[in-house]
Amino acid sequence: MAVSVGFDMGNCRMVSTLVTMYLKNLCVGCAVILMATASSAWAVERVLLGNAQAMPLQAMSLQASNDRWVNQSLQTLRGKLVQKPTVRIIVGLRVPFAAEGLLHADVVAQQRSEIASSQAALLKKIPPLDKKSGKTKRFESIPFMALEVTSTELDQLIGSPDVTSIEEDKLSKALLAESVPLIGGTTAWSMGYTGAGRTIAVLDTGVDKNHPLLTGKVVSEACYSNNDAINSGTSLCHGGVNASAEPGSAMPYGGACPPGQCDHGTHVAGIVAGTGFTG
Repeated sequence: MAVSVGFDMGNCRMVSTLVTMYLKNLCVGCAVILMATASSAWAVERVLLGNAQAMPLQAMSLQASNDRWVNQSLQTLRGKLVQKPTVRIIVGLRVPFAAEGLLHADVVAQQRSEIASSQAALLKKIPPLDKKSGKTKRFESIPFMALEVTSTELDQLIGSPDVTSIEEDKLSKALLAESVPLIGGTTAWSMGYTGAGRTIAVLDTGVDKNHPLLTGKVVSEACYSNNDAINSGTSLCHGGVNASAEPGSAMPYGGACPPGQCDHGTHVAGIVAGTGFTG
């Protein structure tokens, strides 16, 4: 579910993508700012994310010195599968990884190929999952997949040495406290950085283009969301549609978002492109 908004900052046109996500009508604040720079990429070491040990999560959960988070996450998922037939999860794969912006082009291509191969191999080992193409999301640039699994399928994933992490695919509430200093915004501003000449993508909950700090900044917008019967999710787009690029489609409260739950996108947009923003 995404809301796209374009910002115009003088000579710099900022195009933002704001993702609106929901679960039981709650928005999530996944504030991610991607800055495209003109500098050359450089080589960094690729590392495994999650369980770096060459053993399945099932074996880790049996160790006395295991990661408490692993046990807690798996226990929560199993508990939910007692109450309903399936649950949405995010699965980490045993593929060395580094952010693409830090890699040379040839290494980026290699990493993407390894991710795709690992995804295909894992699904092939669990045929029922391989047949759920409409319920599976294969990410191209990160070693993860989003799946909808039964209890049996979860156990198979937990027992696979190809899996480094499993967590529930759920939403959390966006938090606004200390956001600017937390991301180093005040330091960047004090050094004279303004964002001019950069294209920025923001993944978030929508933008109030009528906010005084954003007057004249939003030049295009769109919303992508959907209804999810399993998780009692409702599309947050205006009119409950799955997609819209109509004027006003990125306004945070034009759809089903509860009052006070979708302010985060406007907050982040104010940091990115607001006029006279101070905190």
